[in-house]
Amino acid sequence: MISDQELTALVSAFAMGFLGSTHCIGMCGGLTVALNTGNAKEKSIRLSFTYQIFRVLSYGILGALAGGFGYLFSKWTNFPVLIVLGGIMLIMMGFYLLSWQNFLIYFESIGRKLWKKVSPVQSRFLPIKKFHQAAVVGLLWGLLPCGLVYSALAMASTSGTAIGGFTSMVAFGLGTLPAMFAVGVFSNKLVNFFRNPKVRAVFGLLFILWGSFYIYQAVTKISNGQGGHQHHQMQTEINHDH
Repeated sequence: MISDQELTALVSAFAMGFLGSTHCIGMCGGLTVALNTGNAKEKSIRLSFTYQIFRVLSYGILGALAGGFGYLFSKWTNFPVLIVLGGIMLIMMGFYLLSWQNFLIYFESIGRKLWKKVSPVQSRFLPIKKFHQAAVVGLLWGLLPCGLVYSALAMASTSGTAIGGFTSMVAFGLGTLPAMFAVGVFSNKLVNFFRNPKVRAVFGLLFILWGSFYIYQAVTKISNGQGGHQHHQMQTEINHDH
């Protein structure tokens, strides 16, 4: 059975995806809308669902890699680098949502080098008219340079296991679904909600507080003499306290 700590981590990942959906709309909304252009409504819904599910699956695969990396990294250093990095990434996302400073663009610039190689492959399956096309595009879309995804991966890496990283990123991806379906299928009310400056400000502050909490907890553990050998335990305690 899933423990309370693991459940808290999954809920946190879901909340991160949901709160960051305003960013997702800007990054992925165009393709979601395109899925519903030139297709019958019923088919459009099925194509959109296929694309979204495989997009979430792609996040899960990346999460498994991040979790495995986190496990190896925690054996290499006594300093909880990944936990601190995850907190910093959350704060950066908060700054972005508040329109203060988009530090995440520097991380995205690194991802663009990979995307330049992936993009031509994906373009072969566009426009999406068949379900296999939606599945392939969804899987490849996980490689789109996105600061929010990078922030989620940083947090997933602190799980310390490939399975933990996979489930964390799947939960994150599911959190982004309401806004994505709102863009492609349902009314624009939810879309307008996420784009509201006041809503962005509230979500931005939540991300900053969230990231600051992670960093505070990590620094506290370090000051108490607990290092990388208790890396996963620290992450568990942070999730439990949160």
